[in-house]
Amino acid sequence: MSLMLKSTFITGIFTAALSLAFTGCSGQNNADESGAENQKETVKSEKSTEKAIVDIGPKEFQEKIKKDKVQLVDVRTKMETDKGVIANPVLNDFYSDDFKENLKSLNKDEPVYVYCHSGGRSLKAANMMKEMGFKKVYNLENGFSSWKKQDLPISEPS
Repeated sequence: MSLMLKSTFITGIFTAALSLAFTGCSGQNNADESGAENQKETVKSEKSTEKAIVDIGPKEFQEKIKKDKVQLVDVRTKMETDKGVIANPVLNDFYSDDFKENLKSLNKDEPVYVYCHSGGRSLKAANMMKEMGFKKVYNLENGFSSWKKQDLPISEPS
């Protein structure tokens, strides 16, 4: 009798394990599918962001701001801009109380080139501008620090 109980017990455990394995797999597939859907949504939103906001490296940023008279915005603090700026930007401290209000003075239909120290604040600013209806915003990838690493020209703030 003891052998029969052991056999029944082992069969029950094996059946339960198989059942759990199959349930786990189907649950995993559902999770994978929903993850894939979420990933597709993320890709879609990134693509729509790419239309309005473009991250570009220092050399390309320099080429673009040299071509025409552009709207160039430095969103760093005064302490940061006192150490130098790119070309002749509009200074608009991201942390100032009137930051968003100051953005309204820019032309939404013309491209805006924005930068900060390392790219974080300028990307937030670019997203703000996109929400405000700006058509095209170029963000300096890795910010002013990457500009300096490339030994590109730095000006005194005006």
